[in-house]
Amino acid sequence: MAETVNAIKDRLRMRAAHSMALSSSCLRRKVGAIIVDPEGVTLGMGKNDTMGNFARCGDGGCPECAKAVVGSASCLCVHAEQRAIGWAAELGFALRGATMYVTLVPCPMCAKQIVACGIKRVAFDGRYEGDGLARGILQAGGVVLWPMETEAEKALPARRGWPGHPFYWEG
Repeated sequence: MAETVNAIKDRLRMRAAHSMALSSSCLRRKVGAIIVDPEGVTLGMGKNDTMGNFARCGDGGCPECAKAVVGSASCLCVHAEQRAIGWAAELGFALRGATMYVTLVPCPMCAKQIVACGIKRVAFDGRYEGDGLARGILQAGGVVLWPMETEAEKALPARRGWPGHPFYWEG
């Protein structure tokens, strides 16, 4: 029974991460993240989008996203994982032992931040081509990876998303 309750809680938290993703204006992909402590208290939430007072990505705030340049140093967007960690830090929460629910496997840069702040479990709902380096960083850092993809999603080849799914992007 406890496994069923925990599975339901995991799915509800992942839905919350997807809700965050839907509010992103990123032109390339929409990603959301939620961090909870071991008791299930939400410590931080984030979505990928431009930072601070910049115009939102979808409103032309990040010219690199409009060009579909992946990994550009001049990109003005902040990743969902970075925002969630930042929000928790701003509120004074320690993240050691926490769980992050993220709609897509974190990138290598975010994976390093996750390891550095002591998050112990990352539940993810989607993968992308080339995510092996990030998964390796997380595993080497002692982070438990928890794939939440459905069996139907797992059967699909490595992908860039699909229309209607929160992390779909073209390019």
